[in-house]
Amino acid sequence: MRDYRATPGNLGAFAMFTDEPDGRTRVTTVSFWTSVEAIEAFAGEDVTTAVFYPDDDRYLVARETTVRHHEVTAAEGAITPTLHL
Repeated sequence: MRDYRATPGNLGAFAMFTDEPDGRTRVTTVSFWTSVEAIEAFAGEDVTTAVFYPDDDRYLVARETTVRHHEVTAAEGAITPTLHL
């Protein structure tokens, strides 16, 4: 999350964790940006290619190699992550 938040144009980021029936944990990362150009500064020219870090190989069993982008056209209030056990 530190790299997302340190990139100019990033408006915030968080990770969501879901325990799967097979015992694995699925991690979904969501980040918010001011523009496509800001995303390119973080991810490179092809913003549909996922960014991975050297330590990821220690933790990831499988990985999505592409990302999807959505345009936020309306939002109300702040999003506060909560933990559900």
